[in-house]
Amino acid sequence: MKNYKNSVKNVVAGMLVLLAFLPGELSAQNRAIEFETGSWAEVIQKAKKENKPIFVDAFAVWCGPCKWMAKSVFTNDTVADFYNSNFVNVKMDMEKGEGIELAKKWKIQAYPTLLYFSPEGEMIHRICGAYPANEFVLGGENALNPEKQFGQFVKKYENGNRDPEFLAHYVQLLAESCMGGKEETEVYFATQKDEELTSERNWNLTLMLVDDMNSRVFKNLENNKKIFEEKYSKEAVAEKMEQVYTTALMRQLYKKDDAGYEKVQQELTSRKNDLADKAIAAAELNKFEIRNEWDKYANAASKFVSNYAMDDFGTLNSIAWTFYEQIKDPKQLKKAVAWAKKSVSLTEKPFNLDTYAHLLYATGNKKEAIVQQKRAIELAKKTGDPMVSDLENNLKMFEGK
Repeated sequence: MKNYKNSVKNVVAGMLVLLAFLPGELSAQNRAIEFETGSWAEVIQKAKKENKPIFVDAFAVWCGPCKWMAKSVFTNDTVADFYNSNFVNVKMDMEKGEGIELAKKWKIQAYPTLLYFSPEGEMIHRICGAYPANEFVLGGENALNPEKQFGQFVKKYENGNRDPEFLAHYVQLLAESCMGGKEETEVYFATQKDEELTSERNWNLTLMLVDDMNSRVFKNLENNKKIFEEKYSKEAVAEKMEQVYTTALMRQLYKKDDAGYEKVQQELTSRKNDLADKAIAAAELNKFEIRNEWDKYANAASKFVSNYAMDDFGTLNSIAWTFYEQIKDPKQLKKAVAWAKKSVSLTEKPFNLDTYAHLLYATGNKKEAIVQQKRAIELAKKTGDPMVSDLENNLKMFEGK
């Protein structure tokens, strides 16, 4: 089973992140946020009448983090009491009805996006992503505080505020709201001297916002790689650099610009950088997968695993599962069995045990597949993993039931 958090594709990180459960998480009980069911005009009318701001959960039906918030956060007593007392609340499917036009108007880029409006319907604050209860309440508190409202930062920027402290906060808010902010980020970094780019604040903003491999900020990171590694960590620096390199390649792939893709490859090769070479190899896998060129994918995957992934349990699992789904050559599938086994030996999880079991089954070792699937089920039950029922259904398939 492919775990989305460990796919090779996710070197190109999206801004939407399902936040981990934090210490001090508020426990869910019996109450829930009360959502209105009328039109947007009717919601504004009610908000004006009650003199309350409006909270909108902008969601899509296919969005997993949206479902998690609806089930685990909106049903929290503290959350319910705070939002019911301070806001008129709305859940809106942005891909149906009036949500389609409002999504364009509100510039929805990711799901869930959490929006806050004045009683008159003027947007005052926004964040995006799925938040645990205490962080979600904090988001609502910020929406009620004019000094922290996203909308106030937008107005100050539009009115010419270019103070570095203000800009640093503003571009962070843009990232947290999934609003991009490339221009604003460039304006901020223009206020920073080269020697200031290694500061903790600038490093954190680089991690969140910088994705152009030819930008001044990223070139500074390349040229001062050792300094960044010493101040932060070798792993974090490598992950960021790979992400930027791979993003440059994937942009061309998604545009179907073969010439542009080859040009970026040549630029990366000329940098004589091991991380750039790894990004090229990862992008090749994505290219063959996008084009359904599975023989080429299989050959490229073998090289990628040998050179870069033998100690990466998530990538081993991801590639092994792709082999299970797409590769029919028995010799190639035997390689995938070995990768899945290695993944399990590095870090045992229900999803990679499931991958291992599927590949054993596909290569004719049904008895061992059943053994491994039972281990996956046992571990999932022990850790409270929600995939137990899927694993049990797979076991029935292996057993011929």
